[in-house]
Amino acid sequence: ERKLLALLLACALLAWGTAALAAGQGRRTETGYAAVQLAAADLLEDCFRQVRTYKEELGIPLSELDYHQTGMIGESYTGITPTPLGAIEAKRTTAWPEMGALCVRLLHEAGVRSGDTVGAGFSGSFPAMDLAVIAACQVMGVELIYISSVGASTYGANHPALTFPEMAHRLVEDGLLETDSAAVTLGGGGDVGGGMDPACAEEIRLAEAGLLLLEEPDYRRNLELRQQLYQQEGPIDCFVAVGGNVTSMGRGESGISLGQGLLSPEKIVRLTEDSGLVQRYLSQ
Repeated sequence: ERKLLALLLACALLAWGTAALAAGQGRRTETGYAAVQLAAADLLEDCFRQVRTYKEELGIPLSELDYHQTGMIGESYTGITPTPLGAIEAKRTTAWPEMGALCVRLLHEAGVRSGDTVGAGFSGSFPAMDLAVIAACQVMGVELIYISSVGASTYGANHPALTFPEMAHRLVEDGLLETDSAAVTLGGGGDVGGGMDPACAEEIRLAEAGLLLLEEPDYRRNLELRQQLYQQEGPIDCFVAVGGNVTSMGRGESGISLGQGLLSPEKIVRLTEDSGLVQRYLSQ
């Protein structure tokens, strides 16, 4: 038994030494678009800083759970939180300027280059990641056509006085961002505000009067309207979904089962009446 333990210890030391040697010999190399990644991170950090200013002006306190005071973490629940499920850890993970650099990498790996057109569906659940995609496209010289939604899950952009569409609109007005929402929906159940406080929904309708508000309760027709918009303003070369809007992910669990990040065409699934834009565009 002692011999066996000695042998196991020797193997463990050998494995540790090999790993240490490999780590010491490894080299970190920059991507060919590192400067663009850094520019996206810098722009995203500027956006965070400006959003904090908006919240201060509106009297919206920063969340105690926003450990780094990014301004990107919302409340646990409000009248525009139709789905009160959302992990604070996930929201904090996306609230880093480096997410702008990550989005540049993912778009680059998807084959997107300057002059291409990206279509996106943003929910208010992950405002930091929404802004990261916008920042990445802007510094890459990529045209972006995005439809944003008001509804936000737990700890998202769920304060009625500063929804994500309003947040992005103000950043455009202030000159930080170049692209505003091509259209806005209420999000939530049916993408028409289901599960939201009716009083809050009515308040949002008035607040978003300056943006095109899409209200189509018929699921299939809603998808078609979105695709028509992407086609008319594009056509798009790539589709990006951030958050769990039903029109992006589809009804049921089929969208979630596809995973995250860059999706391979090998993951094509059979389209059904419940399929969303992710499945539709992946099949193309």
